[in-house]
Amino acid sequence: MSSNVTIKHDAQPTLRGSSTPTALVDYCLNRIEEWDGQIRAWAYVDAQGARAAAAQLDQELARGNSRGPLHGMPIGVKDIVAVEGMPTRAGSPLTSPSPATRDAPAIQRLRAAGAIILGKTITTEWACFDPPPTRNPWNLAHTPGGSSSGSAAAVAMEMCVAAVGSQTGGSIIRPGSYCGVYSCKPTYGEIPLEDVIPLSPPLDHLGAFARTVRELHPVIMSMMGEEAIEPTTDFKSRPAPRLGVVEDFFLVEADAAVAGATRTAIERLSAAGAHIRTVALPKSFSDVHSAHRTIMVYQAARYHQKQFTSHPDQYGPCVSEVLREGARVSDDVYRAALVHKQHFQSELVGTLSDVDALLVPATPAPAPGIATTGDLKFNSPWTYSGLPVVSLPVELDGTGMPIAIQLIGQSRGDRDLFSVAAWCEELLPFRAVPPAL
Repeated sequence: MSSNVTIKHDAQPTLRGSSTPTALVDYCLNRIEEWDGQIRAWAYVDAQGARAAAAQLDQELARGNSRGPLHGMPIGVKDIVAVEGMPTRAGSPLTSPSPATRDAPAIQRLRAAGAIILGKTITTEWACFDPPPTRNPWNLAHTPGGSSSGSAAAVAMEMCVAAVGSQTGGSIIRPGSYCGVYSCKPTYGEIPLEDVIPLSPPLDHLGAFARTVRELHPVIMSMMGEEAIEPTTDFKSRPAPRLGVVEDFFLVEADAAVAGATRTAIERLSAAGAHIRTVALPKSFSDVHSAHRTIMVYQAARYHQKQFTSHPDQYGPCVSEVLREGARVSDDVYRAALVHKQHFQSELVGTLSDVDALLVPATPAPAPGIATTGDLKFNSPWTYSGLPVVSLPVELDGTGMPIAIQLIGQSRGDRDLFSVAAWCEELLPFRAVPPAL
């Protein structure tokens, strides 16, 4: 955000200078008005409600009361999450236009921490694989990724300070990487999924996007139900981390630009004192992608079975393929995939035992064209395992598209992972913005 409307982060968070929640909301609404005709990040914008919330938070600040680092922060919410007074459409004509009567618990927590909900961001249909109308802010001919398309694009274009997304395969980390913003998928189960339209409950996660690790951290902590403490002091005091680099699969499957950017990032972190070691993937990794797909399609088919049978013509081609595939998966095959999932999770405990985080590319390549939402194979293993992930943009490729790395932490080690991510961000600052900005 521009300097007169950004949030200051210090021991006692306030808005910078004469800036107010109202000024910040107006800034974001102006961005939406100026750019969303091209980017198409928003399904619903509640300008009146956002300004009313900002006015109330202005008054609290005037009385000397700050709720913390989220006080007055405008946030977008992926349109599968219930927000009181706004419809939840999930990118489908089969959903009701009637407004939700209550906030999902994750949104209740954000509001309590001082966040302002600007509106609902566009999702791919049913949070699945059909390409969205949203465009990548770095190049309109490229996908922003999916399924949290609007959330990532809105943050990249400064239409909000942060945005809520969800991930069942790679739907947070991939759009974050493609759109050049920071993103987090926390440990499975750490953020409640009540009042969130499911795709596959054993795999579904809520998470978020922001423009820095320090803005992302309190959003995630609040959604997890923890105090949104200003993290700067703790981050700066941490020792150099132990980072495990996975050479097999990830750096082998990455294209030249992504592999090169990842190796450059590793070299810079190592030169600054990070303890780098090569880590081997567990043997069970070979079946991760097929087992993840089995669980995802099986659950999706059963959630949509009745409606898909009645209205097959109202589903897009990609989600239809998922539902038909899932209907063919037997209960025995599904249960075997769940057993494999538990085995892989247990093996990863040993993989991570001597490091603070794994470091791998966030995607195999920069954002492709708009006919796809991109390849999730670098993301689905960590969704499948439920481990926390933070992605950091690190550079642009030769065509000006962002490239990111992802850090994978230990289960329920989300706060420690953010400490590692912030340490890395200091050494790998990403200052580029989309050409339109």
